[in-house]
Amino acid sequence: MGKSSLFNRLVGGRKALTYDQPGVTRDYLSHICEWRGRYFELVDTGGLYRGEQDLESFWMRSLEIAQDADVVLFVVDASEQLSSVEYDIAKDLRRMGKEVIVVGNKMDLVPEGFNPDLYNLGFDKVQFVSATSGRNTGDLLDVIWEYLGEEDESITKQDVQFKVSVIGRTNAGKSTLMNRLLGKERVLVSEMPGTTLDFITETINVKDMMVEVTDTPGLRKGDLRRLSVPEMLAVKRLENRLRKQQVLLHVIDASVGLTSLDESVIRIAEEEGIGYIAVLNKIDLAEHPSKAEKILTEAFLDRFSWVDKNTVIAVSAEENYNVDKVTDALSLARQDLDITLKPREITELIKPLEEIITGYRFYFALQISTLPSVVKVFANKAEMPANIMTYLRRQLKKSMGLRTALPKIILEKS
Repeated sequence: MGKSSLFNRLVGGRKALTYDQPGVTRDYLSHICEWRGRYFELVDTGGLYRGEQDLESFWMRSLEIAQDADVVLFVVDASEQLSSVEYDIAKDLRRMGKEVIVVGNKMDLVPEGFNPDLYNLGFDKVQFVSATSGRNTGDLLDVIWEYLGEEDESITKQDVQFKVSVIGRTNAGKSTLMNRLLGKERVLVSEMPGTTLDFITETINVKDMMVEVTDTPGLRKGDLRRLSVPEMLAVKRLENRLRKQQVLLHVIDASVGLTSLDESVIRIAEEEGIGYIAVLNKIDLAEHPSKAEKILTEAFLDRFSWVDKNTVIAVSAEENYNVDKVTDALSLARQDLDITLKPREITELIKPLEEIITGYRFYFALQISTLPSVVKVFANKAEMPANIMTYLRRQLKKSMGLRTALPKIILEKS
C-alpha cells in the first residue's frame, strides 16, 4: 500500500525501509515534521494486517499507537479493491472514535486519480496521493494541519548533542536495552529474529545530555542470500552506515560469547576512531552472575586492550541491572566529543614521539573530527607499519585524554 513510502515523502527523507511486501515495517518510526510553521510528530506504524501468528503483536501495537494519536492516516492502495482486512481496520478505528483521514495511495495508477470505493470505509475525509511522485502530498499535509490543536511546546526540533547507535547480533537484547535507556517500551521486543528491520531513533535526556539513540537491525551471520529481501536490505543499510557512526553501543550476548560478527564491530570501531561502549548483556543467566561479570569483563579488556575499562559493562537489560553504568559510559563519550585541540596543541602532543618512533618526523598535526576521532599528521613518510601505527594511536589516545575512542591517524607526506 506504500505506507512507509508515504512516511518518507512527508518527512522529506528516506527514514523508513521500503519494499513491496507486507510487514516490512515491524516496529514504529517517528519523526518531528514542520508544515506551515507548526510542528507535529508523524508516526509510521507496523503494518495493520493479520495472518501470521507471530505478527499479531505488531497489529496490537499499531492499534495502541493509533489510540494515542490526534488524527490517524489510514493508508490504502487506491489501485486495488478494498480487502476484508481493511474493512476490519476501519471498524476498529470507528470504534475508537478517532479523527481519520483515508489516504488513497498510488493515485497515478487509477483512472482520473479517483476511486469512489474508498468512501465505503465510512470516513468523511478521503485524500488521494502518490507517495512515489509526491502528487497531492502537500494537500494531505494541509488537511493534517487543520487537525492540529494548540502548539505543543514539547514537539520541537531538539538540540541533539551526540548520536549513539545500539548494535549487536539478533536477539542479543538490543531492543530491551534501548527500552531501558528510554524508560518505556518504545521498541518491540520479540523472540522472532529480525523484529527490528528499520533504524528506530529516539532523542532522550541522559544526565542532562540530549542524546539521539538509534536501535539498528540485528547483525546476522551466514549467507545473506538465505534472508528475505527486506532482511537483506536492512543488513545492507546497516553495513553502509556502520563506519559513519559517532558512538557504538555494542550489545554482546554474554551467554553465547564473542562471535566473529562481534569482533568485526569492535574492529571497525577501532579502525575508524568511533566511540565504543561494550555491553555484555544477559549476565543474569550465569550461575554466579557477580563472578561471571568479573571474569568476562577482564577477558574482554585483555583481548581488546585499547578499550577503556569503564566502557565495558556487564548488564542484564531484562532485570535492569547495571544499566545506569551504561549511561555513565555515555557521559564519557560526551566528554570525548568535547575534546577539541588546536593544531599547535595536537602537534605538541605528537612531536615528542619522534624520539621513540625512529625514522619518522612529525611536522604538523590537525584534528579532523572528534567522534569519530580523526587526526591528520603531516610527516616525512606516508606509510607506517601496523604495529607502530597502533602504538602511535594508543599514545595519542592517552595524551588527548580520550576514553571511548582510539583516534584514527591519517599520515600525509610533507
